[in-house]
Amino acid sequence: MSDFDLFLDQEKKFIKALSEYDSNVWFPRMRGSYEENVPGNWFICFVPGAWGQWKTANYGVHFDLIFAKAKKKNMLPKRFRLTIGVEKPFREEYRQSFKKEIESRIIKKKIDKSRFNLQTEKRGKFLETDPIPFGPESWHMALEKYIALKPIIDIIGEVSREYSEKGAFDSVIQFPEQ
Repeated sequence: MSDFDLFLDQEKKFIKALSEYDSNVWFPRMRGSYEENVPGNWFICFVPGAWGQWKTANYGVHFDLIFAKAKKKNMLPKRFRLTIGVEKPFREEYRQSFKKEIESRIIKKKIDKSRFNLQTEKRGKFLETDPIPFGPESWHMALEKYIALKPIIDIIGEVSREYSEKGAFDSVIQFPEQ
């Protein structure tokens, strides 16, 4: 099986399992499409139901499950990266305070941060879990890492709702009823 076929297989299994775990998960429309010769575009974007939905083509506060090819420089194997990003329609002037607020609540609740990297700098992914080996069980490992992030997912949902009320998004965010 080629890497591309394995990615498509893992994508299908992950989406099915994630949808069964969180029936309100949302998969925004992809920008572009998968092409076998463009592994830099092999990723799955999704948004937990608690984070709301928006109608624009950009990804707002979202998860990505990204294929990362092997790097000979630092000997990293092929892997998946499970990351959280903060993009449009989230307004630039609110992004840093949003990240810092989430970090503050994570610290306040004494959530173990040993299995992920939290980065509040302006560029780069906001959160990234430890890498997931690329193989036939990647989907399951990614789901387990996602489930382990439940306390953080809940915090991000709360803060997203608060920031939506402050006008931090360029789009109307529809949150599920509480």
